Amino acid sequence: MSQTLFAAGLMLAGTLCFTLMNAFAKQVGHAPGAIEGLQAMQITFSRYAIAVLLILPFVRFTRGRLPITSFTPYLVRTSAGFGGIFLMFAAVQLIPLTLASALGLLAPAFAMILSALLLHERADGRLKVALVFGLGGVWSILQPASGASLLGTLMGLASAACMGLELVLLRYLAKGQDSKTAVLFVSNLLGAVLSGTILLIVNDLAIPNLQQVSLLLVLAAAAVLGQICFLTAAGLVSTPILAPFFFSSLVYTVLIDIMWFGDPPNFWTALGIGGILACGALSVRQRPHD
Repeated sequence: MSQTLFAAGLMLAGTLCFTLMNAFAKQVGHAPGAIEGLQAMQITFSRYAIAVLLILPFVRFTRGRLPITSFTPYLVRTSAGFGGIFLMFAAVQLIPLTLASALGLLAPAFAMILSALLLHERADGRLKVALVFGLGGVWSILQPASGASLLGTLMGLASAACMGLELVLLRYLAKGQDSKTAVLFVSNLLGAVLSGTILLIVNDLAIPNLQQVSLLLVLAAAAVLGQICFLTAAGLVSTPILAPFFFSSLVYTVLIDIMWFGDPPNFWTALGIGGILACGALSVRQRPHD
């Protein structure tokens, strides 16, 4: 019981870290005194690159090689994770943090759909009911009265799809014996290389001011702490026990949106978020059949 409580505390802390990461990403795009806000790709690259620097002192290299057993799983996982992070950072610039976080909770539903398509897993009728709630929630959010940006909403949905794909890939790929430090370092290093390459190609750089630099440092630190909390919790209890704690992010984001950004959800947005919550809850409870 004590181990489960400790894992629950880690999940709540990790979810708070990632919620703050998204809030800092939203703020760094609109920092006072900046000539222009930083674009989502530059924020994404900074998040990965600073995380690498923070983790580097704890990494041990063996004979000049990265301390991992297989490179391919990291490359595939990082690609999906990069898409989820970049699209979420782009979405929070256009829509309220609460709405972006709610759309991210559709990831379990996307994971179940992709599992059926890619892994040929059969799901029971509960998933169909979950999808009805989810689609109804998205429909409500897209009503003109909700005031939500169509592009931002679509980016949030795409982010959830990427995160769902990452969940499927993690399920499909064999679990290695790499240390948590190696997992963190290699995943963030690949993310930095991928986002940095794209950033150089599009050449969409802006010089950050002091406040933006500070926000980027805190953003990356929150990302690293969140990953450590999740990895540690995952090593203590099973995923079905951990999954419901992801929904605590909505509590955090509602408070942050109201107290930090002064942007409480209106009726249509709140109704849509309720539908997405129902979809996510049913998807988490879903059990695929062989």
